[in-house]
Amino acid sequence: MNRLTKTGAISAKDINELLDENSENQMGKTNAYYKLQAYEDMEEALENVFGDYPDLLKTVVKTLTSHINEANTVME
Repeated sequence: MNRLTKTGAISAKDINELLDENSENQMGKTNAYYKLQAYEDMEEALENVFGDYPDLLKTVVKTLTSHINEANTVME
């Protein structure tokens, strides 16, 4: 995965650099838009199945990660 953002705390400078078309990241705004669009499409698909649930995508990822970690522990 190619991250457009930094992990952890961010600053206004980080946001401005991402969206600044004159910086080294010429495609910053375009890439940010398409990443957000993909995220919203995934969230919308989950909401169509599970309904309106706060932090649904985050919960699904956490649950899947937990189950995969448990399965890997059992297989060891």
